[in-house]
Amino acid sequence: DSEPDRPQHSALATTVQQLRVEVHEVSVAHDERTAWAPHQLGFAVSSGEVVCLAGPSGSGKSTALALVLGLRQPDEGGITVVCDGLQHSLADIDLASWHRHVAWVDQVPFVMDGSVADNLRLARGDADGPALQSALARSGLSMDLGRTISARSISAGERRRLGLARALLRAPALLVLDEPTAGLDADTEDVVLRTIRSESDRGAAVVIATHHPATIAAADRVVHL
Repeated sequence: DSEPDRPQHSALATTVQQLRVEVHEVSVAHDERTAWAPHQLGFAVSSGEVVCLAGPSGSGKSTALALVLGLRQPDEGGITVVCDGLQHSLADIDLASWHRHVAWVDQVPFVMDGSVADNLRLARGDADGPALQSALARSGLSMDLGRTISARSISAGERRRLGLARALLRAPALLVLDEPTAGLDADTEDVVLRTIRSESDRGAAVVIATHHPATIAAADRVVHL
């Protein structure tokens, strides 16, 4: 829940038109296992692209997303962020500045006790009713904005789609998704995948960790871990 301690680093511009994230042969060691995961992972994603990180459980997909988010540092390798032609090492960027341009949907997104609208506005407090309804519809979620929900009252699939709807409200330069279609039926999965594609068409760079065949097939490029 807290960001890693680091000195004050450089801030990115408030707006970013073109973004490229380059992951350079990163490896992460884990205390609880002997194998590195990921190990010497390299890939890049640019605005307008969907890149899938595919591989079995334990191969380091979620850890790779944490590296891209700046929430974890690689033991080997590094990550470069290119914003509108200006190149930065992710390790040198102020995290709050980086996260203004990023939306992340975890496998278990946060849900607070409150209305659907309250949960959505965690992402954008000034979002009006039509914007909230649009985000819900695009995520394949049919819920009344005034409905009271909690982490216990909705399914895992609904929780993921609620997280996706929050991400859509942010219109990020980088959209990071961890197993976004897990637990969804084929029709709902198709809705979610079309929405993800529409985000890349808008200009977002999209990185997805998944092992679902339909999600992998929808990507522009697949990186196998």
